Amino acid sequence: MGIQALLFALLFSPFLLTNTVNGISKTTVSIFNILPDELKLTIHCKSKNDDLGIHELRSNESFAWSFRDNFFDTTLFFCGFSWRDASLSFDIYKATRDRFRCPLNCTWVANYDGVYGYSENDGGDDIIFRWPKNLHQIHMLNY
Repeated sequence: MGIQALLFALLFSPFLLTNTVNGISKTTVSIFNILPDELKLTIHCKSKNDDLGIHELRSNESFAWSFRDNFFDTTLFFCGFSWRDASLSFDIYKATRDRFRCPLNCTWVANYDGVYGYSENDGGDDIIFRWPKNLHQIHMLNY
């Protein structure tokens, strides 16, 4: 029995030294605030099982967390975003949408006109959640 345990440990030890468990890599979601004029972005992200808390990001600050998709590919994180009088919420990580779009690093950037999601495959933004139009127009008048 001891030799079997040793063989098992030698065979699977590489998996213990990486971010991969049972062939499932960790995914990191990062949110960057690039709102102008030192505007603060407040975010509150959650999943069914985890509340990641409320975070206030100053301009050019970020917040990130890592996790593994569940076995059934139903992993879901959603976030509320707010700054000034604008707010919106959306699914920031949805396994069925994002497991191939951004398998290791899901990057989101909040700007004055919306929150942009970037594909890991081509590096371009491929998902945009817009702030309410009236706030965008008011903000542009302030420049």
